[in-house]
Amino acid sequence: MKAQRRWSIAGTIFTLAAGALLHFTYQWFGGIFWAAVGAVNESTWEHLKLLFFPALLFLLVEYLVSGRPSEGFFPATLLALLCGMGAITVLFYTYTGILGYHTMIADLAIFAIATVLTFWLSYRWWVSPPRWFCKTWAGWVSVILLAGLLACFVVFTFFPLHLGWFLDPASSGYGKAKP
Repeated sequence: MKAQRRWSIAGTIFTLAAGALLHFTYQWFGGIFWAAVGAVNESTWEHLKLLFFPALLFLLVEYLVSGRPSEGFFPATLLALLCGMGAITVLFYTYTGILGYHTMIADLAIFAIATVLTFWLSYRWWVSPPRWFCKTWAGWVSVILLAGLLACFVVFTFFPLHLGWFLDPASSGYGKAKP
């Protein structure tokens, strides 16, 4: 149990640091890879990648090296990531809707809250998974949905929908910024 908590704490710290760096990697290095995994603009959608990619990477490494049983891993990972990304979206639009503007401090706090939530839920659901998490079909559906979500991040970086989620408030545009 203690080792599993340490993994969750390490994952939280890793995701906070890597997410902060991913915010700038496209600006620093350019290129298709950094555009796919890092933020290419200031839209909410692009900021979801800052949680998704580092957390998914860490959780997969944890899965491979921790020795924890694999039952329920993929459903726990998918739902924890969706809850974290949902928290970013809901908290950001709620506070900016109330205030009428955003602040970097609040945005950073939201990212930290979402990261802690993601790893706490992942820990809780992997240590004590709901019964349906351990079904073979739940694992396969979760893997397919994780792959689909990953594909959406890549595709919508280069071909964003013209919806508020994808709107860059800094440029009032959509999609990939110039490096």
